Amino acid sequence: VKKYYPDVNDLALLHEFVPAKNIGELVKLIGKDLADTDFYVKFDEIIARYVFPLLPSDALVQKFGNIRITVPNQDKTGTVLPFHQGKWVGNGLGMRTVWLPFTDAYDSNSLQIIHLDASRLITKQCLEQDWSYEEFQETCNRVCRPVNIKEGQFLLFTQEHIHGAVPNTTGKTRMSIDVRILLRDGQPHRKWPGAYFRILGDTDIQSRSITISDDQNVV
Repeated sequence: VKKYYPDVNDLALLHEFVPAKNIGELVKLIGKDLADTDFYVKFDEIIARYVFPLLPSDALVQKFGNIRITVPNQDKTGTVLPFHQGKWVGNGLGMRTVWLPFTDAYDSNSLQIIHLDASRLITKQCLEQDWSYEEFQETCNRVCRPVNIKEGQFLLFTQEHIHGAVPNTTGKTRMSIDVRILLRDGQPHRKWPGAYFRILGDTDIQSRSITISDDQNVV
C-alpha cells in the first residue's frame, strides 16, 4: 500500500489517505504486486502449519488470493458485498475458504456469516418459497453474525455458509485476503485444478501472467 500511498502507516486508517474512487484500482495493484514478493511463500507456510491440520485430506491452494478492502461507510461511496454462498459463484462443495484479515476485523467492518445449519435452512426455504432478492438479503441481515477476530487469526468455512457484508460504521478500514482450498477428490465446480489452483509450495509465480477476475475486485 505504501508503494502507492506512502503516508499510510496503519491499514485501519487507509481511508484517510486513499480516495474511495481509487480503492478498486488499489485492490488490483496489490493483487498483482503480491506475486512479485515472497508473500505466497509465507502464506503457504501459514496454510501448511495452521490450515491443513484442520482438513480431512491434503489440498490444492488457489493460485492468487482475493484482496478485499472495506472502508467506512462504503455503502455511500462504493458497494456492499451481497449475501451469497460460494457454490452460487462457481465454487464446488469440495472447496473451503480461508479468510485472513490484515487488520482487526469486528462488528460492521468484518465479514458477516451465518451458521451452517441456518445457511442450509435459508437456502431450502429460499428455493421452495421462491424468495425475491430483497427477501433473501433481509433474512440474512437478521440472522448473520460478524466475524470478530484479531489480526493474525483466520476463519475457515465451507461453500455452503451464507456470508456477505453490511455497511461499515466502525470508522476503521478492514483489509483482508480470501483463498480457496480444494480438498483431494473434492468437487471443484467451475474452479479447476491447474487453472485456478496450485500445489502447496508452488510459488514460482512471479514470471507468470496474472488475470484478475471480477470476483477479485470486491470493495
